[in-house]
Amino acid sequence: MSFYKAEQFSGDNYLVLGLNEEPILNHLAKPFGFVTESIADHLVNDLNAIHQKNLNDKKKGLSPADHARPDVQAGELKESLMYCVLSTLQQAPDEVYELEIEQAIQWDRVFRLNPGPPNLLFEIKHIAPIKNYLGKLYVDLPLNYSDSVEEMQEDGTELVPQTVIDKLYELTNAMEPKRRFMVMLLYNFFDNFSIAAPILWVAGKINDAEMVNAFWAFVNGEDPDDAEGEAAEAIKFLKNRLLFLSTLK
Repeated sequence: MSFYKAEQFSGDNYLVLGLNEEPILNHLAKPFGFVTESIADHLVNDLNAIHQKNLNDKKKGLSPADHARPDVQAGELKESLMYCVLSTLQQAPDEVYELEIEQAIQWDRVFRLNPGPPNLLFEIKHIAPIKNYLGKLYVDLPLNYSDSVEEMQEDGTELVPQTVIDKLYELTNAMEPKRRFMVMLLYNFFDNFSIAAPILWVAGKINDAEMVNAFWAFVNGEDPDDAEGEAAEAIKFLKNRLLFLSTLK
């Protein structure tokens, strides 16, 4: 039996129901707004998949009764990237969401690979789609251990070239605010490992698997192609979150 459901209010205005079949709340604990039938169906499927995963997660130590608590549901909702985008845009529909690529890109692991094997080998493999898109603009620089751009300049740490930054701005400047917010959300969700990767995913230049595989390679220090058991399930879970988020592009 599904925990989350969609309910028609009028015409193509739908509510998403959760605990006790009451409308879900947004991240500010206010009523979550109406959405279209299509969006409601995708969001309900996303949330139910997350809910089922959490019910099966023995490590969390939550009983079925715990999963019926409002605070647990509030945390569960925020696991859905689709929910996060919709909730934020409903509360701040006029926000512009400016991106500061110049700063974030200096620590972007896509442009600062591990200096040696085995990590270097699978990092190269999983940035190939990004490297292919950037072509001659792509650079591989030494790892950045500085805490600021100023410190980088003092230490003589090489900066990512402006040509790369300009190429990424070319993509983000063509995005509507919703899509720029997606970039910001994914940058934080994926532990800030790369600003280029979420930009290229939102722009449709890399796919779900390529985005998640690059994240896994850099953040977990493992080749996602070798993942088994819980690791393989975690990778699949992340890809599915992107799959649902992509319905909002």
